[in-house]
Amino acid sequence: IYTSGSTGTPKGVQVSHATVARMFAAMTATPAYDFDEHDVWPMLHSYAFDVSVVEMWGAWLHGGRLIVVPVETARDPEAYYALVREEGVTVLNQTPSAFVHFAAVDARHEPDELPLRAIIFGGEALESGTLASWFERHGDRSPRLVNMYGITETIHVTIREMTLQDVRLNRRSPIGRPMPDTELYALDERLQPVPIGVTGELYVGGPGLARCYFGDPYKTADRFVPHPFDSRPGARLYKSGDLARLTARGEFEYVGRADHQVKIRGYRIETGEIEAALLDHEDVHAAVVRPGPGGDGEPRLYGYVTLEPDARAGAEPEETAALLRAHVADRLPAYMVPAAVVVLDALPLTVNGKVDRKRLPVPEPVRTAAGTAFTAPRTPTEERVAAVWRELLGLDAVGADDNFFDLGGHSLLATRLVFRLREEFATELPLRVLFAEPTVAGIAAVLDQAGAGAPAAAPVAAMRADIHLGAGIAGYPAPERPGGVRDVLLTGATGFLGAFLLDELLRATKATVHCLVRAEDEVSARRRLEKTLSGYGLWDPARADRVRVVTGDLAAPRLGLDDDTYRALAGRIDAIYHCAAAVNLVLPYEELRAATVDGTREVLRLATASGRAAVHHVSTVGVFAGPPADGAPVTETAVAGPPELLRQGYTQSKWVAEQLIAVARERGVPVTVHRPGRIAGHTATGACQSDDLLWRVVKGCVQAGAAPAGLTAEADLVPVDYVARAIVAVAQRPEALGGIHHQVNTRPVPLVELLGQVRDFGYRLDELPLADWVARIQADPDNAAYPLLSLFDPAGGGFTAVRFADDATRALLPGTGIGCPPLDADLIRTYLRWFASSGYLPAPR
Repeated sequence: IYTSGSTGTPKGVQVSHATVARMFAAMTATPAYDFDEHDVWPMLHSYAFDVSVVEMWGAWLHGGRLIVVPVETARDPEAYYALVREEGVTVLNQTPSAFVHFAAVDARHEPDELPLRAIIFGGEALESGTLASWFERHGDRSPRLVNMYGITETIHVTIREMTLQDVRLNRRSPIGRPMPDTELYALDERLQPVPIGVTGELYVGGPGLARCYFGDPYKTADRFVPHPFDSRPGARLYKSGDLARLTARGEFEYVGRADHQVKIRGYRIETGEIEAALLDHEDVHAAVVRPGPGGDGEPRLYGYVTLEPDARAGAEPEETAALLRAHVADRLPAYMVPAAVVVLDALPLTVNGKVDRKRLPVPEPVRTAAGTAFTAPRTPTEERVAAVWRELLGLDAVGADDNFFDLGGHSLLATRLVFRLREEFATELPLRVLFAEPTVAGIAAVLDQAGAGAPAAAPVAAMRADIHLGAGIAGYPAPERPGGVRDVLLTGATGFLGAFLLDELLRATKATVHCLVRAEDEVSARRRLEKTLSGYGLWDPARADRVRVVTGDLAAPRLGLDDDTYRALAGRIDAIYHCAAAVNLVLPYEELRAATVDGTREVLRLATASGRAAVHHVSTVGVFAGPPADGAPVTETAVAGPPELLRQGYTQSKWVAEQLIAVARERGVPVTVHRPGRIAGHTATGACQSDDLLWRVVKGCVQAGAAPAGLTAEADLVPVDYVARAIVAVAQRPEALGGIHHQVNTRPVPLVELLGQVRDFGYRLDELPLADWVARIQADPDNAAYPLLSLFDPAGGGFTAVRFADDATRALLPGTGIGCPPLDADLIRTYLRWFASSGYLPAPR
């Protein structure tokens, strides 16, 4: 019996000799592991660290030579590099963090000085992006880089040789497939496999499992669980505590430790996702993200980076930190952007070469990252506003010209701020005012006007002023065969519906699909698109040759394309599926206009430049403010609006975009409007978006343990696969051009019935009067429904029930086999299982 201790296993693990022998037998059968008696192995790590098993027995079982590295040499990268060179070391075992220091020394020497044949990584996550400079320096002469995933309880589980392609696609941390006679699963809290692309906890099975935790039967029972897929007596799985996801290639990607998963402002966040975004920047060499206290007593995320050697010279830490925060903000949701990024010369390491997260410093709260000079509040109102900001943001000083969002504010904190200001000044303050006037002076001026009886103006005038196309957008003949397309432009492919539209276009047509993606370059854009598709289980490498990535920006003139790309695209496309928009339930119209309204105008301009492309515009039934006076379903020919009654910036911007489409139709542009209802997940996999009003309310109810009573609204969820199939099928019919088509659920169920299914699934939901429910949500700023409270008016009944007709759509679907399935208990459970497995909802009782 071999007893080993490592981080997380304080009492040691009872591992049999057979386990070690089995591991090396499996490794020998792996092509990446072709070691023999000519190899020289250094024993760098402590005998108590399981990596030493590979070093020691890797040498001896292959007849190689083992070099025991003195402690003082192991801690000195220069001395260790010299030992590797002088002793002719051919096989190197490294933690990724320690390899950073080894690579830094290597950069000061000639590339061909090293005798290495292979470098084996283990002990912690290997980010593929950190190997970029190594591959660039060594090229084809690089030793093989082998990533091994393992834990003390099984030693090693997977072997994956890293390639330059991994670096170019910046794959998160590919660990590959399990070794022979080893099982590996990504499971949810119910020990069921999660869908492809969804993060689950890794469970390991097979004959190589350790026997137990020595002297700790309780921990043994907790971590070694009965095998749910093997009925043989005594079959077990080991619960690793590591998070991973299975890709469409059948490989596993390591995401991080479950204990590195944090909850910030009600969101469950994998810090590894943020680390990957930081590593995506060309100047970043290594990155770690951890939570820490904020100035207001709430937890914050902090990023820590080291820079590439050529980026260190002359770099100002404050400027670099601001640049990296902006870089992350371009790639991840606002709630995942670190409150601060700290630039370090080196990441602190433990004695085993892993990053020592406990020694990472927590930065002091800063007044602003925007560099604005401090201007003291000048009026009593400015002083009172600044005092509220100081309280919420945990800062010592807030100036009159400081921007709320530059100080670390975010959309959830904005809702809290508005509530506090309403209490402080006893006056109504629309949330959109903060986004329009985000400085202390600006908010104070609005409050002073409100006190004088001049409330903030509604955006209707601005909305109507934006309904114009301008010159350069004119009509052209409609295509005779809309379905016979060879090249299609799709916007919004990295969004939820857009991803399924791309999948359906590839399935139902033979077209090449050009996807407009916002990113720094084509490589980053393709990586972003592939990640989105993989997350919903849609990525298929066999169809990748029909997907073209176009790097652009919906909110920029000419879609952010250079002249050559713009002309080439206009000359090729036969149809445009315009699915992109700025989707946010909190931001005001002014913040969403550029992408949604101006972007639609630019899409129409590109269509005119093509002279033949039909435009299929994806709108929303949210452009209607309410039901008709007689309560009948809203038809596809009903007039949208009225804009004065549209309460959300999102629906306001989509209403204006539809008006632009209507003007284009009058000019003779071949356009079709598709209005999906409230889109839900896939009927088979349950893959679903979470940032939707209804699901945020459901999550808020689960978090609060309560639901509003007496609701008259109905849940009219429509599955995303039906919406995508219906849009593509209708778009291929000539008679559809010029029309408006709803993709809706005409058989909704009462919202109280859906919440009843949530109860049956295992969540406690007490019924409360709507006003009491709102008060409970308002008392918890971390509640998922908190930012939406302004949408609920207890005095007016809160939710409104609206039904929609889809006659024009159904008239074109006979014979296609396409229909909207009923929202029954089985489908709702499918969605709830997805949300529970993805971590959006907690595990039910």
